[in-house]
Amino acid sequence: AGDGFLELALSQADRLSAGMDRTPQEEDTGDYLSARLLSCFSQVSLTDNAGEVPKLYYKLTAIEEDPFPVALGTAQASSYADLFGAFIGELGGVSKDTGVWAYIASLSSLLEKYTWCIPSSTYRTEPDISLFDHAVTTAAIAQSLAVYHKTQRGLPGSGGQYQQKFLLVGADISGIQNYIFGIEKSHGAGVAKLLRARSFHLQALTHSVILSLLDQAGLLPVAKIMDAGGRFVLLLPALPSMRSLLSKFEEEVQAWFLETFKGRLALNMSHSVELAEADFSVDHFHKKLDILFDHLEERKLHKFETVLMAGRPPITAQYEEDFSAGACAVCKVNAVSVEACARYERQTGKSARLCSLCEGHISQIGRRLPQVETKFAVFSKLAGGESVPLFGGIGLAFANKVDRKLKGALDIVNLRDRGHCSYHAIAGHLPRFEPGDDARWAAEGRRVSPEDSTAPDTPKTFSQLAQEARIPDGTGRLRGKAFLGALKADVDNLGMIFGVGLGAKLSVSRFAGLSRMVNHFFAEVMMDMIRREAQFRDMYVVFAGGDDVFLIGPWHQLMRFAGTLSTEFGRYVAENKDITLSAGIFIAKPTLPANTIARNASALLDEAKQYRRQGRTGRSKNAVTALGVTAGWEEYAALIQKGVWL
Repeated sequence: AGDGFLELALSQADRLSAGMDRTPQEEDTGDYLSARLLSCFSQVSLTDNAGEVPKLYYKLTAIEEDPFPVALGTAQASSYADLFGAFIGELGGVSKDTGVWAYIASLSSLLEKYTWCIPSSTYRTEPDISLFDHAVTTAAIAQSLAVYHKTQRGLPGSGGQYQQKFLLVGADISGIQNYIFGIEKSHGAGVAKLLRARSFHLQALTHSVILSLLDQAGLLPVAKIMDAGGRFVLLLPALPSMRSLLSKFEEEVQAWFLETFKGRLALNMSHSVELAEADFSVDHFHKKLDILFDHLEERKLHKFETVLMAGRPPITAQYEEDFSAGACAVCKVNAVSVEACARYERQTGKSARLCSLCEGHISQIGRRLPQVETKFAVFSKLAGGESVPLFGGIGLAFANKVDRKLKGALDIVNLRDRGHCSYHAIAGHLPRFEPGDDARWAAEGRRVSPEDSTAPDTPKTFSQLAQEARIPDGTGRLRGKAFLGALKADVDNLGMIFGVGLGAKLSVSRFAGLSRMVNHFFAEVMMDMIRREAQFRDMYVVFAGGDDVFLIGPWHQLMRFAGTLSTEFGRYVAENKDITLSAGIFIAKPTLPANTIARNASALLDEAKQYRRQGRTGRSKNAVTALGVTAGWEEYAALIQKGVWL
C-alpha cells in the first residue's frame, strides 16, 4: 500500500474518532488560541442536576503539574507558548535507538504529558476532547482500517459504513484482592514489600498479555484504547485470521492462568463485539461498549470455560508438584522450590521455604522496585537471569538505564517520568524511616522490636506503622492505641457514569479520555498527595488504579487522609455531585492477617455503598463506614473533629 492509502486510512480514522462525535458549542469560550479544554467530568450527569455542574477547564500545563479543572478565566491565563516550549525541550530526548515500538511509546507518553490539556477542536464545537485522546484513538482506528483493507482489499471508507471492520476486545483480571492478600505471613519486615510486589506483578501480568497478543497479531501498541486497574480494551481489525488468533489466544491465556495460579486468578476475555464505521457515532458506540462490558461480566461467571469445555480437568497431572520439602511458607499453595530457596539465601543471607513465584516477588520485584536507581521495567522474550516470568514467555526485568542492548525488548516502561519510553505510574508508596526518625522514636518512647530497624531508608513494618498512630504528649509518654487502619475506596456508579453519564455524547475518544483521567487520579494525583504531605507519608499504598484504592497506615492518620482524599476527588471531578467516592475503614491490630484486614475493609465499603440520605434528594452512596458508623462525607469532617477533641 502506498502513502495515499495510509493517508486515506488516517483521514477516515480522524473523522471516525472525533468528526462524528463533536457537539455544537452552546456558549462562546473563545477562539482557538483562547479556548481551553472543558473537563470531561463537567459533562457527566446521572440526575437532573446538569445545570448545577460548573463548567470547568484545564490550564495549559504538563499533566503532573496541575490536573485540576478551574474557571475559564483562570485557565486562559496559561500560555500555549510555554507549553510548546516545554514539549520541544523534551522531544529531542526521545530515544531512536531502541526500536519502533519504544519510539512510538516514548512519543505517546510525551504527547500525553503536554497535549492532554489541549482541545482537539474548538471551531463551533464543545472543546471537551483532548488532542491526546483524539490522537491515540485516531491511531488505533487508522491501524485497524489499514490492516483490514490491506488484507480484504478496497480502500478505507469503502464497502459501506455498516461493513464490520473492527473488533472491540476487552479483558479483565478477577480475583485481584484475594490474590494480593492471600499470604500466610501476617506481619513482619517482608509483608509490606510482598503486598506491593504482588500488586505490581498484577499490573505487569496484564501488560504481558497485551504485549503478547499484539506481538502475535503484528500490531503496534496504538491498538490499546484503555488499560487500567486490571482491565484493558483493544481495537483490532475484524479479519478471519484475527478471530482465529483470538480464540486460540484466549485458550492459551486461560490454560496459563489456571496452571500458574491454580484458579486464584483468572483473566476473562471478550472478543465477539464487532464494529462498523457507523458504530463509532455517538448513537451507536455506547451500545457496543455496553455489550462488551456485559459480556465481560458474564465471562466472570464462567472462568476457564474455554479450557474446561475442551476437556481439560480442573485438576491435572501438572499440579502434582513435588511437596517433599513442604508447601511455600508464604502462599501455602505451591511447593517449595529448592532453587528458589537457594537464590533467596544467596541474596539475603537468610533461609526461607519459598516457591518460585513468591521468591520472585520478594527477591526481584520487592527488592528492586523500591530502589531509587530502578527506573525502567523491561518486558522481553530475551529476558533471563533475574527476570520474573510472565505470560507468553515474556520476562520482566528491571534496569537503571536504557541502551541499545534493550532494542529487542517488547516494551520498556519508564517507572518515574513521561517522555522516555512507555510510562506507567507505580501506584505504590512504601513508608520508610527518614533521617532523625530513630532519635524521634527514642525520645517519644516508641516500642522497637529487636528484629526491626529504624535506620534511615528502612521500610516500616506494619507494627511500626501502628506505633506511629500513638500520639506523644510532650512528656516522653504516648497515648492512644497502636492500631492500623485499612481503607478501601472506589468510585460510585462507575458503570452508570460510562453507560449513561455522558448521554448521547459517549464516543471512543471520550471513553478513552474519561478512563484515563479517572485512573490518573488514583495512580498519580493521590500518590502525589501522600508524598507531598508529611502527615500522610505513612500511608502504605497496596494498590491504586482504575477506579479504586487500598491503603494501610496508622489508624488516625489514615482517617484524616480519607477526608482529604474525598475533598480532593471532588475538586478533581469539577465538583460534580454525580461523581462520588465511597470508602470503608477497618481498624485492626497489626498482627491480624492481611487477608482478614482486606476482607473486613471490603465489607465496610459495601456498607457505605448502602447509605442513603434523608430528605428530598435522598442521594445514596458518597459515604464512608468506620468505627461502626456510616456517614456521608459532608458529615465526616465534623465527626473527625469531634474525635480529635475527645
